[in-house]
Amino acid sequence: MAATATALLLAACSGVDTASSTGPQLSDRPTAARQGPPNTDGGFRPINLGSPIPGLSSEAYDVNVSNRSAGVVYSAGQTTDGQAMVWESPSLGGGNVIGRPAGFAAAVAYGLTDAGVVAVTAYQPSAQAFVWAPGPGFVPIPMPANTVASEAKDISNTNIVVGSYLRNGVRRAFR
Repeated sequence: MAATATALLLAACSGVDTASSTGPQLSDRPTAARQGPPNTDGGFRPINLGSPIPGLSSEAYDVNVSNRSAGVVYSAGQTTDGQAMVWESPSLGGGNVIGRPAGFAAAVAYGLTDAGVVAVTAYQPSAQAFVWAPGPGFVPIPMPANTVASEAKDISNTNIVVGSYLRNGVRRAFR
């Protein structure tokens, strides 16, 4: 059932012809997404994405062609109460706290597609890989039997999720 739900979610949210698409090329990306704002020394300059709630800390892990960024917001000084976050383009300001799945203490958005589908890892009581999209929300990624933990670390524009899972004491990469 979970595998079917995940397949339906990924198919419904892709907006990409997965049979023929290789995804956007670097030359297709807007200049700002490709280069970032230059510093006076020719390097990159960070853009403060901020936090939707004053006083929260934030971290970003991925950016897509629309300049949306994926990451986490959490209480200052804490890393155990994080909520997955997607920031809109810095020029638009704001963002969307997508939160965490029911029953988990924290979640981090590690990757996102250009269509806005997000690879999320939820933590505590254990780590579990999810895909999130508007509408269906959090959908767990099915893992092999006897898996005790899984992490989703990125997602391609063709909705291929990469990460790792822990089973029988051995951590394995998946896609």
